[in-house]
Amino acid sequence: MGLVDYIKPSKTITADEYKDMIKNKNIDDYQLIDVRQLKEYEDDHIPGAVLVPLGELEKHLGEFSTEKLTVAYCAIGGRSRAAASILSEAGIKEVYSLKGGIKAWNGITTQGPPDSGFVRFQEAIKTEEIIAISWAFEEGSKRFYDNMANKFKQTEAEDVFKKLSTVEEHHKTIINELYYKSAAKADIPAFPDYYKTPDEAEEIIEGGLKLEDAVKWAKEKSLKDVLDFSMSMEAQQYDLYMRLARVASEEKTKETLKKIAQEEKKHLEKLAGFFETIL
Repeated sequence: MGLVDYIKPSKTITADEYKDMIKNKNIDDYQLIDVRQLKEYEDDHIPGAVLVPLGELEKHLGEFSTEKLTVAYCAIGGRSRAAASILSEAGIKEVYSLKGGIKAWNGITTQGPPDSGFVRFQEAIKTEEIIAISWAFEEGSKRFYDNMANKFKQTEAEDVFKKLSTVEEHHKTIINELYYKSAAKADIPAFPDYYKTPDEAEEIIEGGLKLEDAVKWAKEKSLKDVLDFSMSMEAQQYDLYMRLARVASEEKTKETLKKIAQEEKKHLEKLAGFFETIL
């Protein structure tokens, strides 16, 4: 089974589709969640939206109905895609990410991040599969941050992206150690080739998105847009590690994955703080 087989496409909805969907609905029949920062919300937001910044979404999950149509939005569609994944995993039956974010809502044409999905699991996922998925996303994220550090050279952002890259490399080392301990118990391939198939030589970042596509998209984007996307990566990875920890059978693996998850959450909070300084 290749890594891409674990990816489930994210549900997105355009501004026009959303407007048509709620046309005959009462405001109490659906949930619209703005996952941007407070300053962004104060500057402009879609009527009826409740503000829950992406980094705070997890602690508010119990406040949402699992039965109502739910749409999350951000600036361009990066953070809301991560939010939709988290909300779906929390049990909300019909949840979408608003394609193009509030810019699209306001009629501004913009190229949001390339489409991606979120990771799903079969019931009996093996420990080495869990570790391989984790390593693959860490490697992809590290390479993305390396590219962004180079893009924003001689700015404060360069240092931010370099630090994120260093931490992702540290996570890879931890994951490698877990893999080899597991590999000693079974006849499985050398790592990281385990998760690759002949068609899967390219690096993949959150949601199965190809690193090449993400870097190409970010090439002409502003720092705000890149940070938006980076926050979505950290949120997706936090959610991924928490879900991986729940399905892992070995206690040591569970503990390690939870520890990395908390570090990803701290990265999200730091990125959000940096994002606030440039708004």
